Amino acid sequence: MKANSIVILFMMCGLFACAGASNESLPPSSRAAGVSSHQSTKTSTGASAGFYPTDAVERGVNSRVRDIQVCYEKQLEISPKLEGRIEVSWVIAKDGRVTELTTKGMPAIAPCIADVLRSITFLPPFGATQVVSGYPFVFKVK
Repeated sequence: MKANSIVILFMMCGLFACAGASNESLPPSSRAAGVSSHQSTKTSTGASAGFYPTDAVERGVNSRVRDIQVCYEKQLEISPKLEGRIEVSWVIAKDGRVTELTTKGMPAIAPCIADVLRSITFLPPFGATQVVSGYPFVFKVK
């Protein structure tokens, strides 16, 4: 499947609101797989984390968007009309590594995306571990 036949959506979320951002500003090679996000960060105990920069999560995910795209493209070869949404939650340990991860939706590509996210080293959080909760990846064929 050609990369330009897939749409990836990016949605940047702050602590209080989300604003959609078109992937048109991304380089052409990054536009091919759909990623949107709605995340919140919390300490591992579920309490408010204080401050963990949302863009730190976005930078980590964006650094591997091509690998996420490949996960989707492999499944498109099997199911050319595959579309949907995966919600992912993960824990960022004090050293920036992903230590726990859960997915919900699209079981055909969720394990591949989970492996990609586990391989990312995020900005180490200040103080406590951080939970990124409900980060959706939305995939759609043009």
